[in-house]
Amino acid sequence: MTLMGRGPYEPLCDPSGEWLVWDAVRENVAEFGDCILLGLTLREALRFSTVLNNMIGPSTGGGSRSPPHGRREISLTF
Repeated sequence: MTLMGRGPYEPLCDPSGEWLVWDAVRENVAEFGDCILLGLTLREALRFSTVLNNMIGPSTGGGSRSPPHGRREISLTF
């Protein structure tokens, strides 16, 4: 299930006004390496969700996918 149709990783605003990245496949807050992706700015949440969705490739309807915990070198610019 995807929330906004962009992929399984979606930026969401929490009740306190901070942003997080939601993993719609696992139905939990997404992780990037050892970091739980919450308490973010909108810009950070959008960037992380884009990077994570690009790492897994095109959506296959919420099927099985490998977690993004590999040791890839990725540059994030905020």
